[in-house]
Amino acid sequence: PIIKPIIEQNGMMIASLGNISAVVGAAKSKKTFLCTALVGGLLAENGDFGIEPRLTKVLWVDTEQSREHIQKILFRINLMGCMPIDMDHVKILTQTLREESPEKRLSLLNYAIDYHRPKLVVVDRVSDLLTNSNNLEESEHLISHLLTLSSLYSCHIMCVLHTNPNSDKARGHLGSTLMRKAETVIFVHRVGEASLVEPQYCRNMPFERFAFSINEEGIPELC
Repeated sequence: PIIKPIIEQNGMMIASLGNISAVVGAAKSKKTFLCTALVGGLLAENGDFGIEPRLTKVLWVDTEQSREHIQKILFRINLMGCMPIDMDHVKILTQTLREESPEKRLSLLNYAIDYHRPKLVVVDRVSDLLTNSNNLEESEHLISHLLTLSSLYSCHIMCVLHTNPNSDKARGHLGSTLMRKAETVIFVHRVGEASLVEPQYCRNMPFERFAFSINEEGIPELC
């Protein structure tokens, strides 16, 4: 079977259909900003952030932020795509799950993927789909379920997760399982005012590490 990329940067594949990936980093390392940049570059008419443009359907799932903060994420994606910030992007669907229980969050995610059939799903953050991310059985079951969804619907599921304190390892049994099963593990850490992005584990040829910062408009841009 041919591997079908969904996110490529400068000709190097970051994510492909039928797989899952992990974006890991300490709190405030700008993991969500990175995902915003990847989606914004994907949907921009001429590409941005070194991302090969693909006008494809994206489902953005958030489990912890307020609707106002999620709106800011959508504003940033629109700005990267040279669209008015007050216009709903026809290719972006959002799902806000902060008020739901972990079990209900996963059920709603299943429904959204089945109904909308997106090609890219961003789950920020995946640990909130579990009651206990340190439970081995629960963690294995969730990752297995996400792998099944990615295969069944031929989509890519990008999972955002914190690292353990003072470590580059994703947090808990969930993180360990995700790092073993993911096609790509992307590590984000702060270096002064910038964020450094490195390919920690890749099944494909690793992309080159890069850094980005946030400009005055609140938009990620390559350093």
